[in-house]
Amino acid sequence: MTRSGGWLITSPCGKRSAARSITGRLKMQPAKSIAEHKLHGTKPGAKNPSLASGIPAGRPKFPRNLPVELRSLFKQTCKLLETRRALTEADGPILALYCISYQRDMRAQAKVTEQGEVCSYTRLDSNGQAHQIEKPNYWLKVAQDADRQQRGRSSRPDGRLFSEQAATSSGIQQRKESR
Repeated sequence: MTRSGGWLITSPCGKRSAARSITGRLKMQPAKSIAEHKLHGTKPGAKNPSLASGIPAGRPKFPRNLPVELRSLFKQTCKLLETRRALTEADGPILALYCISYQRDMRAQAKVTEQGEVCSYTRLDSNGQAHQIEKPNYWLKVAQDADRQQRGRSSRPDGRLFSEQAATSSGIQQRKESR
């Protein structure tokens, strides 16, 4: 039995076995070089996520209808997704909706902080008498909806991106037919 840096090279009978460390746990195989990938006809997809998917990486065009104050947020989000190698040219409209939803959430959060979560409203009864009633702040609902939209645009519970779910329209057509 020959050992090389904790890797078993051959067994006593001359057969190759799973590489195990001295502690007996399985170790990962060393990464293949580019030349080995060419020789075996494989692609080095594990190290580069953009090669793993069939969608080419790219930067989306800047949306024309995006307000001026949201342009920096759009650029920051694009930069973040680009460093994660998860940005494509088709992400422009989705990122624009995300930025608008983010702005709506910030406005609503400021109003909720200013007015409180529960507000007093004046209500008239059937006799015309005014009564003060306490109700949840209407801006709280706006903030919750905007937050839900932001989380929904970034990813789905099944792990697919929003654009991937929108691309599969067959599920939507089946629902319409069943009604």
